[in-house]
Amino acid sequence: MIKKLLKFFVLGLLALVIVGLFLPRKANVEVSLVIDRPANFIFQFVDGWSRYNEWSPFVAQDANMRFTFSGPTQGIGAKMNWESKVLGKGSQTVIEAAENEKIVAELDLDGNLGTTSYLLNAQGYATKVSWRYETDAGMNPLKRWFNLLIPAFVKPDYQQGLQNLKARVEKFPRADFANFNVELAEVTARKVLTLPASAGRDAFKLADGYRAAFTELAAEVERKGGTIVGAPIVLDVSASDQLSSFKAALPIQTEIKADPPFVYQELPAGYVLYVLHKGAYQSLPDAAELMRAFAQVYNYDAVGDVVLNFKDDPTEVDADLARTELMLHVNPPNSEGRTQPEK
Repeated sequence: MIKKLLKFFVLGLLALVIVGLFLPRKANVEVSLVIDRPANFIFQFVDGWSRYNEWSPFVAQDANMRFTFSGPTQGIGAKMNWESKVLGKGSQTVIEAAENEKIVAELDLDGNLGTTSYLLNAQGYATKVSWRYETDAGMNPLKRWFNLLIPAFVKPDYQQGLQNLKARVEKFPRADFANFNVELAEVTARKVLTLPASAGRDAFKLADGYRAAFTELAAEVERKGGTIVGAPIVLDVSASDQLSSFKAALPIQTEIKADPPFVYQELPAGYVLYVLHKGAYQSLPDAAELMRAFAQVYNYDAVGDVVLNFKDDPTEVDADLARTELMLHVNPPNSEGRTQPEK
């Protein structure tokens, strides 16, 4: 009896091996979802692993999972290792990157190799995001059998991951950074006297509002015995449909004990996101809002207000060509491997 059972077992195992050799050696799973944000938003969450766990479906499966990171933060060579009592050990390493289009990573799941890919296909303002998993069992018949189960294991997690990514990314303001050329720069500290003000949104009313506020500031500096040491600037500009609100400011040599509504303020030394904006004054609130959105999406910790330095007088140049420097103080993350902005 035992010999018969052993014979059946051997024959059954042999059958599994033979049939397994005729099964497909490759398995792949792909899920897709349209996210209502541009590809350059989404790319920040799939390029490298610094923001992966903001949306990963696997973190919720083991809150005690341990991660280690090596290589650059973003781009080819970025690597993440994990160790989990629930999900085992593994790693993924970026092996191919096309900015705002594709990330491909080599995946090692307890010695089982495969690739995971994130494909971004622009659809107007939105983006179709596809998450793909591929593996090759080679000549191993048991792994070929296991490949038949992979879609059932992988697809639900990938679908949940894309839903998490959509929810995370769509919390950011609607914006498009396609022509928003941001640099990372360093600035020195400045002392300023500020005055909250507002004006109509059209170019003439806004210019008059700036001029009136700067005139009041200059008079206050003179009354306090201070010295103006630089060109007028504007802080924290924002706008409603009809009204633009801002803080006019004048750089001064030493601290002034200001009386309301005037406020003494110090702009710190350090890093800023920098953009040279070209356009009429009424476009500045939108540009400032875009700068704030950029800092959020690219994971910069913004400090203080957006600062506007006027390079041109719109009464002397075409208003649409007037240049204004926009700066936002930030505490930058580790920028190794970032594709933008660059210092």
